[in-house]
Amino acid sequence: MYSQKIFPLLFLLAIFLFVPVLFAQKVNSQTVRRLIYEVKPNEWYLTQAEFWQKETQKNPKNPIAWRNYYLAVRYATHSIYPASL
Repeated sequence: MYSQKIFPLLFLLAIFLFVPVLFAQKVNSQTVRRLIYEVKPNEWYLTQAEFWQKETQKNPKNPIAWRNYYLAVRYATHSIYPASL
């Protein structure tokens, strides 16, 4: 009888603890495409610039990291969207 009352509470607790983990958006470094192909919000370019900067510091001879870092910084500073979006 006691376990019948506790099981639903434990089930609800598990749902509230693990569901946000499942839906948490993990932001990874992604390839920064040219603006003629794809336009993203300014915050996305700022985030990508941080990720790619770290990658260039870890591996300074990686040309892909440098290209993505350059484009992310360029598009973050010259974005058609304001930073408040």
